[in-house]
Order: sequence, then structure tokens, then C-alpha cells
Amino acid sequence: MELSFYKSYTSLPTCGGAVEPTFLLGETEGGILHSKSNKKTPPPTPSRKGRGALYFLSQILLSIVMYDTVLAGDFAALRGDVNVDAEIVTLGDLVENAGVAGKTPMFRAPDLGTKGAISAERVADAARAAGLQNIDTRGMASVYVTRAARAMRSDHVHDVVQQALAEKMKANNANDVAISFDVGTPNYMIENGARAEPTLVRMDWNPNTNRFEALVVVADSRLSNQNPMVFRGQAEEMIQVARLVKPINKGASVTTDDFVIEPFARTKLPQDAVADMKTLNGMSAKRAIPAGLPLRMSDLERSKKVLKQDLVTVIFENGGITISTRGKSLADGAVGDMVSVQNMHTKKIMEGKVVGAGLVSVEPSYVNFRNKTALNAR
Repeated sequence: MELSFYKSYTSLPTCGGAVEPTFLLGETEGGILHSKSNKKTPPPTPSRKGRGALYFLSQILLSIVMYDTVLAGDFAALRGDVNVDAEIVTLGDLVENAGVAGKTPMFRAPDLGTKGAISAERVADAARAAGLQNIDTRGMASVYVTRAARAMRSDHVHDVVQQALAEKMKANNANDVAISFDVGTPNYMIENGARAEPTLVRMDWNPNTNRFEALVVVADSRLSNQNPMVFRGQAEEMIQVARLVKPINKGASVTTDDFVIEPFARTKLPQDAVADMKTLNGMSAKRAIPAGLPLRMSDLERSKKVLKQDLVTVIFENGGITISTRGKSLADGAVGDMVSVQNMHTKKIMEGKVVGAGLVSVEPSYVNFRNKTALNAR
């Protein structure tokens, strides 16, 4: 990057505004001296004796400037590599022992975190024009200027954007929102002295496309406040659901070994995806389910503990007395289902509740006295 000198210092912008015009010794604005009446008054012509005095005075002033410039016998010399924090590079940044001339603005610094070069001879010429003599270029062809900066932590930007999107989406917490930036993880440079955390000033989010645009600033960074950093990307609300890690056959019970809990994008999930793991207790597959898919309630049913035509144990409880006998189930049933069972001895049919694998409990209120006959217990 080739750096350029400003042609005029009178409009040179700085952090605090424009640099005030600087006039050389004896120079006036427009060659005009101003009186209190603001009338043009020709400067008086000094006598020969007066001109001699002025010359003597100018030599004294020049000696003072040179003394300020050359300290302890050290002549002004170019710096090879320069690091600056300010937006404007001064002569003192480029030249050692520049004295009062060091405050002279030279050119705008490179962009934050970048490096530029300028001819060493041009710097030496500018130094001589500013009143410095005997400039030592140290044999250098160029002077390199680096603008100091620090990279804003990308994870901080990610967290600020993620939190704002979670509020927009009404997600339970920020970690339920997955975001991806269009240009990868953002890495912006800010002034070296800016230490504040990034702050969101605006968030636009389209719920139909899940596209977002975020404007972020750093409070103590002048540049970021002038030009807020813009981040664009895609956001998805994620839901923790059960995903099968192996296929399940029809009728097989679902166990904790069959699935893992993983986040899925809400927009890509079926409405009946299993998000509450408690609902899987006592469930089995209605049909064969391949691995890799989220579990759906429509694919599941309560596990059958009693199958039609199976021999079951019938338990009859009444008044603290428990009697059991053998029976045949006339229907499939899960725990809690009511099924009809036939007493194997009397061939009579009664209603009972499935209470376990192959177990049907019959209470007096459940008994269906078909043909008005009672249970004949074994």
C-alpha cells in the first residue's frame, strides 16, 4: 500500500476536527497583516539597521529550533518501521528527534490493522521543508507505517447476535438458536484503545426465510460508531428431539439404547416429533422405523403387554382376598387397557384391566357376568 502526503494541511481532518493552518515565520494569511480596524495596512519598510537586527533575530530563532531538533548531538533520522494509533501520521512518527516540527501532520494512516509504505526520500524532503536539516535516511528506501488495531473477538459478536435472535424467535434460551454468518465467523478490526464489548444497535429478522441482518458497534470505538459493523446470515431455532441410532422392528419396545437426544431445526421437524423423553416410556413401534430419523408419536404406540388369544393370568381381588386363574385374552392390550378374557374352566367371559405382561386384573366392578354366571376360580 503506497501512502500519499496531503497537499494541504489547512483542511486535514483529525480526531478532533480540522488542523489549524500553520504559517511560517513572518508569513501572514493572504500576505495581509490585519489591524483592529480590519483595514489593509502596508507593512513598514525596515531601515538598514532594522534589517540587520531582524536577520540577527532570525538566526537566534533558527538556532533555538535547531537546538530543539538536535538533542544531545543527535541528528534527525528516519524510522524504518512505524506503528501508529491515530488516524493521522505526523512527522514525529516518521522522524526521530523531530522536535517541535514533529507535530506536523503528514498523511492519513493506513486502515486499521494494515501496513503501508512511503518513499524515505519523500519523508526526508518533507522534514527539510518543516525546518529539519541533516536528515539521516539510514540508507532506507522506504518507511513502513502500520496502523495499530485489535481484532474484536468473534465469539462475542456471535453471542450478541444469538441472544437478540433468541428474543426475536421467543426461544427458551439463546443456545436453542443456531446461526451461520454469510462470510464465516466475523473478525473485525477496531482501534487499539477500544476495550468495550460489542453492542447490538439493530436486528432485522425474517421469520419466513430465517435471514437476519445485525448492526453492531463498540461503544468506545469512534470508527465503529461512525460506520456500524453489519453482519448477515441464517438463523434456525433448534429443538432437542429423539433420533433413532438403529432401526426398530414393528412391535419392538423403544429403549434408551435405541435413540440419542440431538438438536434439529424446528422448521425441518414433523409436528409430532418426540421432544419429551418421558412419553417414550412403555412405547413400541407401530411399524418398522429406519435409523437416523427423529422419532414421531404417530410411529409409536403403547407396548402391548397382552396379545389376542394369549393365555394370561387373571387376578380377582375382592375384600382383601386375591384369587388367580388362567384365562385367554380376546384382544390386544397395553398397560391400563380394558380387555375381555375368557375363563379357561368355565368358558365364561369377563372384563379386566391389563396391569403387566400377561396379567389381567379383574375387580368386582369389571366383571361381566355373561349368562349371569360368576367367575369359577381354580
